[in-house]
Amino acid sequence: MIFFYIYHPLGYYNRVMIFSGKLKGMFRRLGFPMFLRSLGLVLFFLFSPINSVPALTFNLTYDYSVTSLPNATAYMNAVDFAAAELEDVFTDDVTINVTVYAVSGTSIYGHSTYGVSGPFTYGQIRNALSSKSTTADDRSALSYLPYSDPSSGGVFYLTRAQAKALGLLSPSTYSDGTFSFGAGQSFNLDTTYRAMSGRGDFVGIAQHELSEIMGRTMGANLGYSNPGYTVFDLFRFTNSGLRSFYPASGAYFSIDGGYNQLKTFNFPNGNGSDPGDWAPGSNDACNNYAYFGVVNEFSDLDIRVMDVLGYKPFELTAQGIIFPAVASVKVGQSVTLSATATSGLPVSYSVYSGTGASIYGNRVTFTTAGTVQIAANQGGNADFAAAWPVLQTVVVKKGSQSIAPFSIIPEKTYGVAPFGITFPKATSGLAVKVTVKSGPATISGKTLTITGAGVVTMAANQAGNANYTAAKEITTSFAVAKTSQTLTFRAIANQKIGAVFTLRATASSGLVVTYSVSGPAKISGNRLTVTGAGKVAVGAHQTGNASYAPAPLARVSFTAN
Repeated sequence: MIFFYIYHPLGYYNRVMIFSGKLKGMFRRLGFPMFLRSLGLVLFFLFSPINSVPALTFNLTYDYSVTSLPNATAYMNAVDFAAAELEDVFTDDVTINVTVYAVSGTSIYGHSTYGVSGPFTYGQIRNALSSKSTTADDRSALSYLPYSDPSSGGVFYLTRAQAKALGLLSPSTYSDGTFSFGAGQSFNLDTTYRAMSGRGDFVGIAQHELSEIMGRTMGANLGYSNPGYTVFDLFRFTNSGLRSFYPASGAYFSIDGGYNQLKTFNFPNGNGSDPGDWAPGSNDACNNYAYFGVVNEFSDLDIRVMDVLGYKPFELTAQGIIFPAVASVKVGQSVTLSATATSGLPVSYSVYSGTGASIYGNRVTFTTAGTVQIAANQGGNADFAAAWPVLQTVVVKKGSQSIAPFSIIPEKTYGVAPFGITFPKATSGLAVKVTVKSGPATISGKTLTITGAGVVTMAANQAGNANYTAAKEITTSFAVAKTSQTLTFRAIANQKIGAVFTLRATASSGLVVTYSVSGPAKISGNRLTVTGAGKVAVGAHQTGNASYAPAPLARVSFTAN
């Protein structure tokens, strides 16, 4: 590590680490040559307030086997990038000295060796982990590490880098490990587009091996007897509460005593040689095997592993969400949600429980009566941790509905043929029932039949359902005029005095016809009797009824002699 002493305006001397933290990682990833990285950092510190921030540092030394390669710069940039990403994640004030080698051919893919510190007792290990317990995962892991030795007297060894991180080894310039790679392998050295068909993600390979130097290794890898364990061994389980200090089929990583399985360990008898790697599964830098054509990131779980092994991850700033209560609403109503995050980042929304709501942006529309829980979410970014979702419970009452007016039905005349009508619609979209409330008409389906003259009043109703209250009834009325009728009265031949005969006038309505007579004759019902000589006039009458208007008088005459 290189230190500079510079004069502070307040008169103090401050020791500033040049190759440290996020600045070093940024300059590495931007591809700055080594002297420009140093110059940039010096200028930063010269013109910035001096606040020493702890940061993990990889002191990388490249062997001639690397620097003599035709594409040495690409290899070194990729290793620099891999180291810088790890430096960005962890804030431990330790320097890890690593020498990088290239091995000709394809006899190896990636390989690491590491200096070992120890032996330590279980008590020393637990105390050291306790002193570095700063995160929720640390606290969970520590709470499931018993005070009594679960290894029954076994001894523990740490890699030199891990011992430094736990404060069990003083800083030094001695080598903490080596990273070797097969120079004849098909690696993708691009740090921007890391997935390349037919090639392995070299950054992921480098992080795999560097993390082993940091302590992501099992006791079985160390070759010690009597027996020798690592911190990683303390978090291997085969069942709830059943810790396994040796590689086993189905063994998995857990930080809560085996109750929650976070990732399955590789089982050397079937999947290669390293029991500290993950079993085949989703792409991950710490898997036992690196597939071609994919990115093998150092995952969030890998960071959690290093956290409980004694490293302190960079902690994002916490944030909260303020979510004002949503007042009681009705079905069909839309509301604008107004949650805010203390970070100032935008808040998104989702339906946490219930099915009666749909969300678009910050607008929620309630579609079903009942109870709906809406979650306000903020997933964080590079500076802020994800906020805990905040729930608001909304009581959704039945919605009100109304029925549109009837279409106007013009006046009808009795006798008109049955005709169809248009049903009005309810704002709820539910089916409307139409009935004849009063008047001379009947309805079947959507066909209305007039049964007489008068005023027909129709009613439309919607009774509601689980989501809508009943709609107010609406009505419409229209008049039905009486239909006209005519009389047919045939002529009567001249008659003799004393003749008796039946009158046969008919009404087009089919109603009964009545008669009147003038002259020497008399009528009883529809029977006419001639009583004397002279001219006889007979009138036919139909006065109508509720449906028919009176018919015009029909008259016939004859002579009696």
